[in-house]
Amino acid sequence: MAPPSFEFVVQEGNLAPSKITQTKIRRQAMKAVAAARRHTGRYGKHNLRQHTVSYTKTDSDLSPAAVPVEDRDKRVVVHKKRSDHGRGDDDHYPNQEIACRATDETVAMAPTKLSTSWFFSGLELFMMDYSIQPADLSALTSIHLGLVASALFAVQPAKLKELLSCRQWSYFEHMYSRYGHSACLDDAIRCLIMGAQYLLAPSSRTSSGMILAQYGTALKSLQKAINDPNGWADPDTLCATHILQLFSVLYPAACNAQTWSQHLSGCMRMMQLKGPHDFKTDYEKALLTTFAASITTETLLQNQVCFLEEPGWQEAVAACKLETDLFSDRSPFAIEIANLIHRLPGACKRVGDVVCGDNPSAEDIERVRQEVRQLRKEIRLFRNRFDTQLIVELPLSTVSVSDKYKRLDTLANALMCEILSARLMGSVSVSERFLMEDEIQQHGSYISKMEETSNGNDYRTAFYMSQKGVIVLSLMDTSPLWRAPCRSDDIIEAWKFRRWCDALPRRSP
Repeated sequence: MAPPSFEFVVQEGNLAPSKITQTKIRRQAMKAVAAARRHTGRYGKHNLRQHTVSYTKTDSDLSPAAVPVEDRDKRVVVHKKRSDHGRGDDDHYPNQEIACRATDETVAMAPTKLSTSWFFSGLELFMMDYSIQPADLSALTSIHLGLVASALFAVQPAKLKELLSCRQWSYFEHMYSRYGHSACLDDAIRCLIMGAQYLLAPSSRTSSGMILAQYGTALKSLQKAINDPNGWADPDTLCATHILQLFSVLYPAACNAQTWSQHLSGCMRMMQLKGPHDFKTDYEKALLTTFAASITTETLLQNQVCFLEEPGWQEAVAACKLETDLFSDRSPFAIEIANLIHRLPGACKRVGDVVCGDNPSAEDIERVRQEVRQLRKEIRLFRNRFDTQLIVELPLSTVSVSDKYKRLDTLANALMCEILSARLMGSVSVSERFLMEDEIQQHGSYISKMEETSNGNDYRTAFYMSQKGVIVLSLMDTSPLWRAPCRSDDIIEAWKFRRWCDALPRRSP
């Protein structure tokens, strides 16, 4: 900041100061303020909250955030100026509708001096009202098991506050530029923010009626986009579906136990219709890498083959990696282990079909046995490269705290892949079952230890590990069944395999 300086003016008797003198006085009075604004980058920008009453025609060219989606293009909304001295009971801009007039009436448009960023002012003002930014929601993309996460939030709502404090790279970074271009995405992000605020600090702004109304609006606009021949393929439609999926975790009162799976099934169907070659932009790649984990988990639990194991999708996921990044969800190691995990649901289904099938042939048994053996070989090769580069060669002193725990995520994914494949191997090769069960106990204990280590140090990693713990617990609890005497045809009994599926819980073959 420039050192203070003084400028003297001449008072011309009893006459009022001239315009030149008045300009000098004002410039000197605001000199320090102007310098501070230049330093912070806010110099010359309008404060939209200080503008007078403006009449905004809510057509498709303007922000759709002011009125419900079914009433857009039919009404004119008058926005009330915000108070500069706090918010009163009647100050709910931009939610409060002051007046409505027919669109064919003469409408006084907003002053031309308004900033060209008017499209985004709706999101900015909404964030001010609810004290939550889209980037704060980035850690919610760590949710892979909806029912488990919802139960954790129901018992300990404070976990959400801890989770929101752990920002990470995600598609939520794109919300600032995407907001205002798609009604379904706008309604979905507002719905999620209201649901999060309800858990953090319930108030009159987050009453049950308001949240349910917003959720209904979001569902209507999403259905409208899906029914549009061109709108269903828009990445914003896909993103809105996933955001409402996350909302079902934060506010289960508006949903049922199947809502998470229903929204996820919609995501999967739209992705399959779009095809693997339609994820080209950074925004679309961010969506693909985020959805992949939930899709893999869901197909595993539903006893389905994950379409991400197909070669085209494997290539699409591999194209999402960032070579310069070591620890994010798009780092080379994270992408490589993700593509290995995508093959697990299909392997699990095929093993279950053989174990629980009537008189499986020796060829069928050998085929799935070789598939699982090859998968385990690739996982071990990955572990060797991962351990060598990130644990041995990379000094711990050069790794930040957040990166340290992101590294644990990749390690936990590799360990989960190992113990699940060990259970499958022990199911179709019971002569190896004791060795496989020892591996499950060892790696399962290590995953539990990682959860304890991260708890209190990195809330996002601890939350991520707690979801993994459900799968680990099902494997460790049913381990005695695999250690017990088995039949002589080298595959586990069907009832034991189904018992493990029930403990997961997973749909039985």
